[in-house]
Order: sequence, then C-alpha cells, then structure tokens
Amino acid sequence: MAHARTRSIVAQALLLLTVAVLAAWLINNLQQNLAARNITAGFGFLGDTAGFAIGESEIGYSASDTITRALLVGLINTLKVSVLAILGATLVGVALGLARVSDNALLRGLSRLYVEVIRNIPLLVQLLFLYAFALNVLPPVEQALHPLPGLYVSNRGIALPSFDFSNFAFELPRPGRFNVEGGLQLSAELMTLVVGLSMYTAAYIAEIVRGGIESVPPGQSEAAKALGLRPGQTMRRIVFPQALRAILPPLTSWYLNTVKNSSLAIAVGYPDLLSVVDTIINQTGQAIEGILIVIAVYLTVNLLLSLLINRYNAAITRRGFASGSGAARRHPPSSWRSLLISRRRALVTLGLLALATYAAWSALDWLLFSATLSGNAADCRRASGACWPFIRENYRIILFGTYPPDEQWRAAACLLLLGLALALSFWRKIWGRLLAAVWCIALIASLALMRGGFITLPLVPTEKWSGLPLTLLLASLAVLLAFPLAVLLALGRRSKLPVPRNVCVGFIEFMRGVPLAGVLFMAAVLFPLFAPSWLEIDSFVRVQLALILFTAAYMAEAIRGGLQSVPTGQFEAAAALGLNHRQATIHIVLPQALRMSIPGLVNTSISEVKNTTLVLIVGMFDVLQSTRLSLVDVAWRPFFIEAYLFTATLFFCICFAISQLSRHVETHLNLTRDR
Repeated sequence: MAHARTRSIVAQALLLLTVAVLAAWLINNLQQNLAARNITAGFGFLGDTAGFAIGESEIGYSASDTITRALLVGLINTLKVSVLAILGATLVGVALGLARVSDNALLRGLSRLYVEVIRNIPLLVQLLFLYAFALNVLPPVEQALHPLPGLYVSNRGIALPSFDFSNFAFELPRPGRFNVEGGLQLSAELMTLVVGLSMYTAAYIAEIVRGGIESVPPGQSEAAKALGLRPGQTMRRIVFPQALRAILPPLTSWYLNTVKNSSLAIAVGYPDLLSVVDTIINQTGQAIEGILIVIAVYLTVNLLLSLLINRYNAAITRRGFASGSGAARRHPPSSWRSLLISRRRALVTLGLLALATYAAWSALDWLLFSATLSGNAADCRRASGACWPFIRENYRIILFGTYPPDEQWRAAACLLLLGLALALSFWRKIWGRLLAAVWCIALIASLALMRGGFITLPLVPTEKWSGLPLTLLLASLAVLLAFPLAVLLALGRRSKLPVPRNVCVGFIEFMRGVPLAGVLFMAAVLFPLFAPSWLEIDSFVRVQLALILFTAAYMAEAIRGGLQSVPTGQFEAAAALGLNHRQATIHIVLPQALRMSIPGLVNTSISEVKNTTLVLIVGMFDVLQSTRLSLVDVAWRPFFIEAYLFTATLFFCICFAISQLSRHVETHLNLTRDR
C-alpha cells in the first residue's frame, strides 16, 4: 500500500513538472515572438479610441468611443442574438416535440422529416443560405411584405411590434419615406441569425422533448383518461410537467450550444463580440488579450446560464414525480380511417395534407417541371425553375475548389477512398482493429495523393487543398487522432488522483465552454505566437490541431459516460482473478465502456463533419467556401439556391449515412446485450 502511494505521488509530481516545463517553454516562446513583433502585452489598450464603426448597437456608440465600449456593444449584440434564438428555438422545438409524439401519423411524419433534414445539414450552410435568400429574394423596403398587422419583411430585415415602457403601450412599425420606422427592428443579418439558430436548435430540442415525454410511464396517461381528462389536458397538466425532469438537463446543453453558436454571426457580418474582437485584434495586434476576453465572456455567460437552469431543474426534481421506468410509449398503427376519426382530427389531417401536397408540388415544379436542364446562364434567367446548368458548369469548383485542375483526379481518388472506408464501416465482420486499419490506410493514402511529391505526382501545398476532400480529411483526421487523447482524458477525469483529474477536467470544460469559432481563432492567431520562431506551422496543421483538441473534449465525455455505465463489480471480479487496477481497466472495463460509447462517438463524428464548415472563418477553402467561390462569376451569381442546395445535399448524404451507421451499431450492441 505504501509503495503504491509513493508511486502515485511521484507520478503526480512528474505530471506537474511536465505541465510546468511546457508552460514555461510556451511563455518563453510567446515573449520572444511578441518582442520580435514589437507588441506590448497588457490590457491598457482598452482605454484607447476604437477608431471603427459598428453597424448595429443597442447603446450609443461612435468610432471615437473607447475599445471598452466597443466590446460592450459586441457583448450586448451577442446576448441579444442568444436570447432571441433561445426563445424561438424553445417555442418551435416544444411544438415539434409534441408533434413527434402525436397520435396523428401524418403530423409525426412531417415533424420527423423536418428534424432529420435540419439536423443533417451544417448550421453555417443554413445561415449562409438564409442570408443570401434575405438579400436576393425578399423585396426591397419600398415593397416590403405586410402579411400581418404590425409585421413588415424586406431585404433589410423584419419589423415587429414592440412595447414602449415609457408610455406603457405597444408601438407598431409603420412605412417611412426610406425605411420602415418604429417597432422592433431586426436587420437582415440579425434576422438570419435568429431564424437560423432557432430552426437548427429546435430540431434538437424536439428530440429532447420527445424523449422526455416518452420517459413518462404510460400509466400516467391512462390514469388521467380514467379521471376524464382530455388528451390536451393530460399532456399539459400530467405528462409534460413530469417530462421536464428528463428534458431540462439536455436542454441546458443546447441552450449553451446556442450561445456558442451565436459566434457564427461573424460569417454573415453581424457585429457580435467575436466580430468586434477580431476587428480589435487586427487594429491593435493584442491577440492574446482579445482571445482571453472572448474566452472569459463565453465561459461566464455559459456558467451563469447553466446555474440558472440547474436551479430550476433542482426545483423540478424535488417535486418527486412518478418514476420513468415504465415501458416506452408506442404509437398504434395508423390507417387513413384513424386519421379522420373525428371532426377535429379530420380538419388537422386535411390541412396538413393540403400543406404537404402544395409544398411537394412546388418543390417538384421548381426542381423538375419548370427547371432549366440545359443551356447557359441566360437561358436560366428566362425560366422560373432551378438552373441545373449551374451545377454542370461549377461542380468541379464546388467539389475541388482551388486544387490544381490537372490534378483533380487525385482529389477524386481521395473522395473514393474515404467513401469506400465509410461503406466498409457497415460490414460488421470487420469491426474492430481491421476497420481501424482500413481507415488508417484510407487516410494515409488520401494524404499522400493530395500532397504528392513522389514518383510523378507534382507537389501540391496544403494552401491549395480545398473543397470536399479537405472537409472530409479534416473531419476524419480529427476523429481518428482525437480518439486516443479522448480515452486518456476520460480515464484521467475519473482518476482518484487530484492532479490528473483536475488537469483533465480543466481541459475538457475549457474546450466545451468556448465556441469552436473561438478555438479556430486561437489556432489561427495564437499558435504562431506560442511556437518557436524557427517553426512555421501552416494553416492546415493549425486548424487540424484545433479540431483534434475540440473533438477530444466531447469524445472524452462520451467515453466517460461509458465508463460510468460499467458495473463496479467488474473491478471486483478482475481483482479476484489477480488483476491490478491498471490491468482491469485496460483489459476488462475499457473495452466494455468503449462498446457502450460507440453510438455517442459516432454522433460526435457527425458533429465533426458539420463543424468543418467553420474553417472558412479562418480562410480555409472547405466545400462551403468553394461553394461561395462558385458564385463569384456575375453570370451565375443569381443561382445561389442551387449552389447551397447542392452543398447541403452533400452534407446530408454524408451525415445521414453516418447516422444510419450509428443506428446499425446501436442495434447490434442491443442484440448482443440481450443475448
């Protein structure tokens, strides 16, 4: 016992010494790089004149104000986007969640279709599409849409009624000479963010609400029915209050994600905190201080929001609702007769059917019947449907971007290798080390093909890598290389030794508390400052490192959940066989934990594919940036819908395939466990 204690103390001391030496080395590099760039560290610049304008501000601001006030404007804008998006996502998400458990099969099907489509398309793709739609499709302010009293929609944004607290009355917007005046004004950028974040987050909240409702024992509904309560009353007074206990914990995570996702405002030109800090860094060179401000603000906001919701969750839990261990709710098979069983249900069904039919016909008409299938941009302008010649002329730009045209066969071969590896992942017989070897071979071969420089293949620098191959390589390498780090972090977080546990907890919570856009900014700006002067790290490596660290933090939590689900009796059985704690962990506990963590790890992989779209913020030409590049030609610029639809379809196919793999794995694990 004394020998084991001595070893643990020595191991912790070595870990502390390693961390201290690494920190001292990084700080020394930082001081040398700052001196070489003639940059003085410190926050004294906050009192300097900002010298730049901010397009939207809830408080008085001008370019002559201080940098501190500019940061305050950015913070208020971030909070405004977050609050509006959380409110919108909650309303839409709860409605969709209720629709997902409805007895009406048509309503369930439509809500599921929405959830599957929205969740499998990256948020940034949706935001850029909505922004382009707002600017190019919505009418000018002189012809603003006026669908409801007090509501005006134009390419400048949306105007809504607002409440004037000074006069204690509602103020309605009204058409002015050059703009809509009065009321609550949301610019096109703010409208895009609020609508996009609300739609995206609502899809996840809908599944959370569905899961919470299905966790309530069916006997509660049966008891309410016996008391004479109608279905609506049962849901409102009996089922939903109990479901809140299961809904709130994951809902909190998505509220925090919404706050972090608001950092994507920089992609559509809205002056949030990250956008303002980026401008300040470009003007002052105070990169470290700017990044520290972003980190501190997001961590503080997320911590306060988490504490607030957790207190409410604790109050809900103390009410002692019925146990959720009952059987899952099952929807009876539906027929057309059951959809028309009552007047109310018949009206809902016919309304939904009419809406779905209209939407489907309109989509088919635009996609096929009125579409231009051949010709040029001029032919497309004369038609009212989709312009498919745009895809024919620009698909190589979208798929391969700036990769040398004569060498694009190598990029296509890279796509083929990665696609083959994904297809083989469905083959259950090679699961395990053989599948890991398949992915390693596919990635190494893809990197070799993309770079070249051997035999007769010309060398292509990473600055030229772009398009879909870059997206898939970044995502695949991030998942593969983050996995071993995630295992170490998960084990370290559950360690009984305080030093490794606190180091792992600090790293994981730091990475989960900062938006990925902020992590990518750190990679782009801070990595060169902390690296030695003789070492030059290109943008691909910097971004890849950021994605690996970010992914490892989330994968570690999935693995930690698997470790917690392994019965403690497994350690006791291993000890009875003569295995020590390390051997029991490696040979007994960890394999079981990883099997249980596979669905969560696959879901993290889906998120990583979608997260790669954010690299355009730091100037990398992934497939989304290549899509935007295809719209540079003035002749093809009006056909942005076709461009983003093509890219969204690519992402949907990839993410949907991975999600089906997750379900396939989960089904196999459940069958194995039942045996």
